[in-house]
Amino acid sequence: MPKVEKARQATLIHNLGIIYQRRGDHGAAFAEYEKSLKIAEELGDRAGVALSHGQMGTLFIETEKFPEAFAHLLFALSIFVELQSPKAQMDINFLKTLRQKWGAKKFDAAWRKKSGEAVPEAFK
Repeated sequence: MPKVEKARQATLIHNLGIIYQRRGDHGAAFAEYEKSLKIAEELGDRAGVALSHGQMGTLFIETEKFPEAFAHLLFALSIFVELQSPKAQMDINFLKTLRQKWGAKKFDAAWRKKSGEAVPEAFK
């Protein structure tokens, strides 16, 4: 399959995951995000990888699996920052939501453990 077709396929699969997520079918959504992620990795599509991880992060927020959400969202953010993508702001907003739902104390401890630094004001 040509690269463009695979990229289109990854996007369609990712969007199908979003539909499942909105319907509350978290298992099916996660399976679609994993498929999309695999294709993005195969293509070397860093933005696609970040999108899949970010969406997985939102799914984990919804299912209250906060440590998993944190890992996926932070990974997505790191890629978007590296790519200098405006989509980084999207993951900053998701991380803010995570901090509110998980609790500042737990979020801040996870951040400090991962980065060795205090949580930046942008996430508060």
